[in-house]
Amino acid sequence: MSFTIVVTSHVNSGLEDEPARWGSFFGSMAMSNLVPMSMMSTLQTARLILRPYQESDREAFVSLNCDADVRQRMDGPLSLDSADSLFSKILAAERTGWSFSWAIVSKAGLEYIGHAFIVGGEAEDYELGYLFVSKVWGQGFGTEAVTRIVQHGFDSLGLDRLVATVDVGHARSIRILEKTGFELEETKEEEGCPYHLYVARRPTPL
Repeated sequence: MSFTIVVTSHVNSGLEDEPARWGSFFGSMAMSNLVPMSMMSTLQTARLILRPYQESDREAFVSLNCDADVRQRMDGPLSLDSADSLFSKILAAERTGWSFSWAIVSKAGLEYIGHAFIVGGEAEDYELGYLFVSKVWGQGFGTEAVTRIVQHGFDSLGLDRLVATVDVGHARSIRILEKTGFELEETKEEEGCPYHLYVARRPTPL
């Protein structure tokens, strides 16, 4: 289960470019009123801890991204070398103090169960993405994680809008988006594959 906030489905097809796309994100933050994050924030929900990555997560991260079931809607699994290289880039970004990528860990057993990130997208939009190991699908972790990250994006990062894409017909991810405040904006097509663009906007103060 995954989709990008622009989170699993059509969404996370851009996961391999995640570190490179942080550049536009950080540049936009420097030129805006967004709150700069000099340190990676650890987020929590009732059942999850979303924390910075550490070297000990490498094997689990590589396994997640080489899993054909997990990445079936993301252009297929990564190779071992590609997944390992991506993990190294994530760790390097964290050392700069500018990283918006989280290891998702269950509070029950402190087990690594997924990956989440926010990156800069097109037209000054910001994308959130995530992946979960297949054994925890259907337990509500996606909704829980997305809800917390969206809150963090609006309340702590100062974002006004988050986008997410999802393959047409990917009912599970569509339900997660709609339950966490995203609304369908338009349906597009890329390389013959139709997908929905969903948008979440910062709530207007009463």
